[in-house]
Amino acid sequence: MKSSLSLCMIASILSSKAMAGPTPGQDGLFRLPPGSKDGFYLHSVDANGIASTEYLGLANVTSISPDLAKPDTLSKRDSEGSRCQGNYVNPVDWDGAVDGLLGYCNFEESFSKAISYQSGNAVAYGCSYGGLETCRTWEVNPMITALKRDCGNQQQGFYTKPSWKVSYGVTSVGNSYC
Repeated sequence: MKSSLSLCMIASILSSKAMAGPTPGQDGLFRLPPGSKDGFYLHSVDANGIASTEYLGLANVTSISPDLAKPDTLSKRDSEGSRCQGNYVNPVDWDGAVDGLLGYCNFEESFSKAISYQSGNAVAYGCSYGGLETCRTWEVNPMITALKRDCGNQQQGFYTKPSWKVSYGVTSVGNSYC
């Protein structure tokens, strides 16, 4: 009985670490709980698989998020591209979270699992599935622009780029990502 329980626990841990990216309907590894402060967060996983989140403070940025209108229709996506998740957030919060994340990326900082920026009820995030990732505004901005074009600045979703093993997106406080 003990060995079968241990095997089940090991299988569960291994299957949770094999996730290639966020999938609609699946819980991600990270989540900012309601009541979290606005600002920037760095997420990591230790050698034992325990996720942790560190608050780094507010960003000092001006608005740099793409200013695009919400589309009337959505089209099918290939493996790379936007995934609209259908739930909505305040567009001012959406833009504020994206501005904070892009402000961090402007300094070409690196992360190994996930980064996020909360503004109001919105969380903009980046996920790395292949090790250390350098967040560069000039690389992330086109993904956020495509997400905003495809989903609008009110809908939650993410843009995935499998060849880089990254995803960047926006969700609500309390929802999981990565």
